[in-house]
Amino acid sequence: MKKIFALGVATAAVACATPAAAQDVANRGGFSVGVVGGYDHVTLAVPGDKGSKDGFVYGIVAGYDYNLGQGSLGVEAEVDGSTTKERNGSVALKAGRDLYAGVRAAYAVNPQVSVYAKGGYTNARLNLEDGNTSYGFNNGGFRLGGGVEVAVSQPIVARLEYRYSDYGRTHIEGQDTGISIRRHQVVAALVTRF
Repeated sequence: MKKIFALGVATAAVACATPAAAQDVANRGGFSVGVVGGYDHVTLAVPGDKGSKDGFVYGIVAGYDYNLGQGSLGVEAEVDGSTTKERNGSVALKAGRDLYAGVRAAYAVNPQVSVYAKGGYTNARLNLEDGNTSYGFNNGGFRLGGGVEVAVSQPIVARLEYRYSDYGRTHIEGQDTGISIRRHQVVAALVTRF
């Protein structure tokens, strides 16, 4: 929790320190690409029990925004990895890659700062290791999120974002395992617009 608070304070400091000469980067349209990193909290649940682990999420994001004047509407894709892992003896369960595609709507509260909401499809891979045997399985679901975007210097923007992902129930070889997977993340991103 302290890390999340510190990340929020750092982003607020960047927002306050943004020079008045910065252009309307926060709501400008066009292509964008950037890097993402932050806090990852994965919860696995079965009827009557659940457990969770924390880790670090990292990845790349790309998108296209259509400028609507006071705001923008766009599409976005992201590829992430994670350090989140649970080990019990020789058995380990590790969060693998996470793919996301969705839409993002932003509203400029001033020339340098926008708030936004996003939503779309996400697909996560989990890897189960038991001694020398490894098995991976994918779960598809939805992601909802929101955040703030601050113009740092043209054409770079910084984002602070919370997102929730629900991957539904896990099926292996067509059988419902009863395991449901959910994820909470708080991430920061540096994005360049073209």
